[in-house]
Amino acid sequence: MLNGLRQKAIVKPGGVVEICSPELPAGATVDVIVLLNPPPKHSEKLLTSFIAFPNHIRSS
Repeated sequence: MLNGLRQKAIVKPGGVVEICSPELPAGATVDVIVLLNPPPKHSEKLLTSFIAFPNHIRSS
């Protein structure tokens, strides 16, 4: 018997989240807990920009 299920999902327009698993029996009652992943930190974005476009490298 399935005791738990963990999936990643993308929220669709209107706040809809869809969970699909053939192990979920039709008509079963389940508890659903939704945990939002935190957005990337500002410093992570700056580091990505630095790696992609380093300002210290210039062509002559």
